[in-house]
Amino acid sequence: MGGVAVERHGDVGLLRSLVVASTRRNDGIGSVLVDALRAPRAQRGTHLARTADGNCREFFLRIGYAVAPRSEAPKAVQQSSEFAFVCPASATYMVKALR
Repeated sequence: MGGVAVERHGDVGLLRSLVVASTRRNDGIGSVLVDALRAPRAQRGTHLARTADGNCREFFLRIGYAVAPRSEAPKAVQQSSEFAFVCPASATYMVKALR
């Protein structure tokens, strides 16, 4: 039905991929997948970060992510391929505390 992948950068998890089968969208599966990432990381005090645009951005806002300046992303996140090359500079940087 779906899948999620996180890339660790110190105490921040960069949510790289979140996919849900087109026939199951709007069933809450995306939220469940992201929430599943919280339990093990919350114990270590980490945050989840994400770059997003379009409809994806609205989804992450609905599930508790906040927009943050790209310049405030940890250096390791800024140097990741996702942040530096894959997502355009116009993509919104978002974060969610796990505690």
